[in-house]
Parts: sequence; structure tokens; C-alpha cells
Amino acid sequence: MLTTTLVAVPAHAVEPIVDGPLAFSSPRALTVDSAHSHLLFASGSTNGVIVTDLDGNVDTTVATAGTISDIAMSPDGLYAYASSAAPLTKIYQIKLADLTVVPFSLPAGDCPDSVTVVNATYIAFGYACDGQWGGVGVLKTTDGTVHVTGSEYNPRVRAVPGTTHFISGSVGEDPAQIGLWTVGTGTPSSVIASASVGSCDNLGDIAVNPDGSTFVLACGFPYTHQEFSTVDFSGVATYTSGTYPTAAAFSPDGNYLAAGMNGIYWDDVAVFNHGDGSKVYSFDNSDGGSGPTTPPRGLAFSADSTQLYALAYNTNITPNELYLVTLPVSSAPTFPPVDPPPVAPPVVTPPTGIPTPHPPTGTPRAVPVASEISVASPPRRFVGQPFDLAGTLSFVNGASAAGFPISVTQTVNGVTTGVGSTTTTAGGAFVYPITPNAVGSVTYTVGFVGDTSHYASTAVTATMGARAPAQLALTVAKVKGKVYVVTAHLTSWGVNRHVLISANKKIIGNGVVNAKGLLSVHFTRKKPTTFMAVFTGDRNDYPARAFKGLH
Repeated sequence: MLTTTLVAVPAHAVEPIVDGPLAFSSPRALTVDSAHSHLLFASGSTNGVIVTDLDGNVDTTVATAGTISDIAMSPDGLYAYASSAAPLTKIYQIKLADLTVVPFSLPAGDCPDSVTVVNATYIAFGYACDGQWGGVGVLKTTDGTVHVTGSEYNPRVRAVPGTTHFISGSVGEDPAQIGLWTVGTGTPSSVIASASVGSCDNLGDIAVNPDGSTFVLACGFPYTHQEFSTVDFSGVATYTSGTYPTAAAFSPDGNYLAAGMNGIYWDDVAVFNHGDGSKVYSFDNSDGGSGPTTPPRGLAFSADSTQLYALAYNTNITPNELYLVTLPVSSAPTFPPVDPPPVAPPVVTPPTGIPTPHPPTGTPRAVPVASEISVASPPRRFVGQPFDLAGTLSFVNGASAAGFPISVTQTVNGVTTGVGSTTTTAGGAFVYPITPNAVGSVTYTVGFVGDTSHYASTAVTATMGARAPAQLALTVAKVKGKVYVVTAHLTSWGVNRHVLISANKKIIGNGVVNAKGLLSVHFTRKKPTTFMAVFTGDRNDYPARAFKGLH
């Protein structure tokens, strides 16, 4: 039997309604389809998506060929997408109006453990077949194409609303590595490389603010829910929730943050005003005992933000039991705050011992605009032969992208170095002159670092630096009498390049050409002479020879 105890309950909170235990156990995630009065559960240990009414009574199971590891709803509320890692690697599109299913197959070895809907065209997913090293991928719904990138540890992904970006966080890696990606044109591309953000051990969940400006991490340690900017991962706020955070969810209107914990003897769910961080209410599932706790991805709000659905999972009995807790929150303060009325409302004295709720303060956070960089593929060039690296920066809202800094780096043989920077001109166009300085494949990364009003973005392109045919010339000029000056001219790129000069096969000069490619020696001619200059070549240029005869 599940009992709940409210802690520090304000006057507007209502005793939770408990319906349980549910007829199934061990789901991996849930989402709320308010339009059709359904809750959808990722089945976890059984095949299919479990569909219940809003009280947790099973209506049906959407059949799939494998177990479901995660489920996410599209922003328009028309579809849900479910990831299946085993035994087949698939993502299922579920039409919520009639629960019909369209399966999308993923390449073998891409076992999707988490899924998120970026927009109607692109679905991002995190994969790891053994719960360890895997990567992130993007599914294009219009044609079923899939592109992935590896080297991420068991990533959990969540979309950034209103942008082409999504966040990844490594589950099971301490500290968790958090990254920001863009779906681009179907291929995941890093915007902020995965790194430790704040302090996060045992990552359980990621919740992204509906306005796209911030995200919250639920980590087993520290015992708080931490909020960060999606622009630069800087810290924004800390919510004093409780021991062993497991789950997090924003209400669709952005007013509330729900925090789930493995509270043991303390709170299992807390709800905060997102505006000022004050606690609306909290409760303990187990009434002081070590009973049910909130599992990761176990919180979800209704579409109108008036109800919070929370799972309570009891592993201390056999068989394990799962409960559904619904929490009305519709009468809590609103965020962002409205301007105060011209006439102060009458003062109402609350009952003794019940705190008076205070409206949040501050102004709404500005929503950054997504940016994109396109860059033209550079031509194949000989080492030392310059070309222009050209591209365009644009913003998805169509605003002017002129006057913004663009950085350029190059990677040769795994070593990345800065090349320089330039500034966009009219239309967001930019040009940066490049002179290849190495033979082989060279990758150029063009980046916009973003600012408080714009998300960062990058683009990558590559070309081949080819070994050049060196041009070597030889001149002989009379100085006085029989004295001549013999000059070799190496007209190609490079420094510290040796040229050898001989007369009738006898070496008369051997040295490094100067900055103009010249090496000169004096020679006294006593008989007909054949002069020869030799450049033996190096890694950038082919060998060359030049001859000159005097009779």
C-alpha cells in the first residue's frame, strides 16, 4: 500500500490522488497525451507502448517488435516517438489520434536508448548497445535516413524547444558529460563539446525549459537540481530538492519545475516556482519509511500545466509495485508575473501556520535564436597555393547576420590548431584566405560562438593539400672578366629548402634559398662549363633540376 505525506503544503495545494498499484511494472519513461486523455509508457521489460487513461488504467498496448526504452511527444501533439534497442533497433512513430504505428529501422549497432523530437522532420536519439560507449544520431522522418556520430558514453538526449538543437548527457559516467548538438541537415554536429557541467554524478534525467533558454539536470549527487543556460552551459539556478535526485520535468507553460528524488526517508517529489525558485509543495511517498521512490524519467505534466503525473516505484516488495500519483497545481502562482493592478487587492490573512505564496520576481528570460553556418567545399590545392574559404552565417528568424565574428581552425593528422578569424558582411557572408601548409587531408572547422541572443553553431569542410611540382630556374651572369654569378631561383612555397649548384659536376654551392627563393654563388670560368641546380624535394614539393651551359 502506498501512502503519501505532504510537507510544508501551501494553502493552494491539494492532497495527492493515488491510483495504484498499476497493472504493470518497470516502465522506462512516460509522456502525457492530454488531447486524448492518455498516458503513454515506455514498456521497459515488455514489448510495446502501454497506453492508459489519466488514472493509470490500461486501455491498450501499442504493439512493437521489441521493448521500449524511451518515449517522447512531438511539439504539435500529433505523434509520439518510441525507441526500441532490442531485439531490433527501431524508432516507432505513433499517431496519437488512432495509435497507428510507422516503424523506422536504424543500422545494426545503433541501439537507441533515448529519443527526443527536435521538430516534425528530425528525431534525435542516443544509442549504446551495451549501456556504455555509443553516440547520438538523427532520424529524418521524411525519408527515413539516419546519420550518427560516435564516441559518446551512453547518452540521454533532450530537444531544445524552438531550435534545431538537442542536449546529450552521459548516463553512468561520473561526472556526467553534457553536450549540445544541432541536427543540421540531418547529421548531428557538435555545438558545445561534451564536458563536465557543474557537478553531476549518476545522471538520471534532463529537463529543458519550454522557452529553450535553460535546462535542469537531475543527478544522484549533489542533492540539488541544477539549472544551466543552453547558450554557454553557465549556471543559472540551484533548487534545494532533496537526497539522490532522479527525475526532472518543466510544466509546458514554464511556470513550474518538478523534481523527483530517491528520497528514502525524505521527500520524493518537490514542485518549485520556476520564476523565483520557491517551493510550491513537496511530499514523501512512503510516510517516513524506506518505500516507493521516483524513478528517472518518472515525471510529466499535462498539456495545460494543471496536473503533474509522478511514478512511485517500490522495489522493497516482491513483485515490485508501481504507483501513479497525480498532483493538481493549477491554483499556484503564475510565471512570468503580470504587472500589479493599479489598486492593491485587499489583504487576506491566511490560516495560522500556512505560509502565504509569493509571486515570482524578475523578468522573462530572452529566448536565444538558433544560428546556422554554411560553408562552400574548398577546391583541391597545391601546398602553398592560396584559396578563399567562403560561407554564410544565418539566423532562423531571418534577422541580419552581418558584423558577427567567425573563427576558423584546421585539423591535420589529428592535431587541431587555430587559423584565424573574420567578420561577416552583408547577408552574413564571410571569406577567409587560406594557404595550405601541409600535404594530405585538411579539415577546416568554421564556428560562431554565439551570444546571449543567438545560439552557437559550427560547420565542417575538408580539402586535400597536394604536393606541388617545384619550379627551379638557373641564371648565369658575367660580373667581370671570367667571374660569373650563378643564381638558382626556386619558385615554390616553403622555408629551409636546400638547393645544390654544380659546375661540370663539381659542387660550387649548397645552401638554403632566401625568402625570395634565391641562392647565388660566384664562379670563375676557365673553360666551357655546364651548370646544374638541383632541388631534391621535400614532403610538400616534388624534386626539380635546371641546367645552363656556357661555351
